Amino acid sequence: MPGTVVRTIDNSPPCVTASEFIIRRERFGGTLFHKPSAALMFLNEDGYAFCLARLSPNAEAEIAQLAQRFHRSKAEIRDLCDEFVVQVRRHLNDAGRNEPLVPSFPAILELPPEDRYLSSPVFFSWEVSNRCNFGCGYCATNSHFSCAHPKEFTEEEAFSVAEELVKHQVCQVFFSGGEPFMFRPLGRIVKHLVDHGVSVIVATNGTRFIDQDLANFRGTSLQVKCDTVDAERYEQITGVKGSFAWFLEGAKTLRDSGSNFYLQAAISRHDIHNLEPLIEFGLAHKATKFKIVPVIPTARGKSFDWRFQSSEAEFLSQEIERLQGKYGRFVDHKSVGIGLQTMKLPTATDHPITNCKATRCYMRLTYDKQWVPCNCVREISIGPFQSRNFIETWRGQAMRSLRASSFVCPVRLDRIGEN
Repeated sequence: MPGTVVRTIDNSPPCVTASEFIIRRERFGGTLFHKPSAALMFLNEDGYAFCLARLSPNAEAEIAQLAQRFHRSKAEIRDLCDEFVVQVRRHLNDAGRNEPLVPSFPAILELPPEDRYLSSPVFFSWEVSNRCNFGCGYCATNSHFSCAHPKEFTEEEAFSVAEELVKHQVCQVFFSGGEPFMFRPLGRIVKHLVDHGVSVIVATNGTRFIDQDLANFRGTSLQVKCDTVDAERYEQITGVKGSFAWFLEGAKTLRDSGSNFYLQAAISRHDIHNLEPLIEFGLAHKATKFKIVPVIPTARGKSFDWRFQSSEAEFLSQEIERLQGKYGRFVDHKSVGIGLQTMKLPTATDHPITNCKATRCYMRLTYDKQWVPCNCVREISIGPFQSRNFIETWRGQAMRSLRASSFVCPVRLDRIGEN
């Protein structure tokens, strides 16, 4: 089927959705390409590489390079390249343009720092509630035992946010909490987004599926917390006796229902020697992958003993390499997978600490209804949810000022300082 040109309000650049590729024209002249099912997202620079791998006389060498870079088989890359070229041609035909297959990407560094941002976020993170049936010691939102913020989102408010995300062609929405499955309207909101072509990930501890109709989550990916499969250690982390039995029941539900899910472990220095049992558990329960991420040192995570000694970091690196050799791509240790890591969007300087995607292609909405740049700097509020809608906030003065500032993320500084 041909793609459909979608124009947002205020005459912002058009977006073309073709097949499973989202092709979005950007405000500074570039083009963004996103294929949710392949976790693939890039601007023009990588688009050239995919076209080259499909069209150049040296195609096989180009495909081999991409396969190595994106950790995919050559067959997968070849299929993606073929589809990519077809969809870009369709995009150009639908838009009525006679421009090159992948238009050249502008010199974005020639723009003022406050103008180096995409037309709307490609990735949006949303804490729908801070209610939770766990009390994990490293929780980045201070969620705890069924508490609820007095101004929790109403269903009407939540759907108004979802409509904005659809209207402005946000590519991927990541739901978190608290435990988002305890937010009653979640399933209906998720289904609405998926039905309108938005890629959805829901982070969950996997113990409250009884609160939702899992049929509403078809087409999504569930990120299931699993830091250990040792019952005593699991309940030490969650602070809830009996929680490991709940987790086992939830994992069985996911396996038997054929749900699309993966396991994610927030690893501290205490758990680096017990990763392989987690992988075996994931394989036995038909997870799609096992993802390893560091603890985020915000909220309760600030006081959590997460820092690695140099010898521990070296062991973890070697252990991940061993496990990837044994289990292949089932083991994913990248913080965000492929997706946003391939987006080359330089900021005010070339310094690695300030070259962050927050404010430029990513934004977060917290459970207490504050727009913030990301989860790592929750203390910086861009403004309250009630006073401005989504796109006005993204393009507003507070966000522009933050983009132009010499802001340095303390989390990135800490992590880079350790390397």
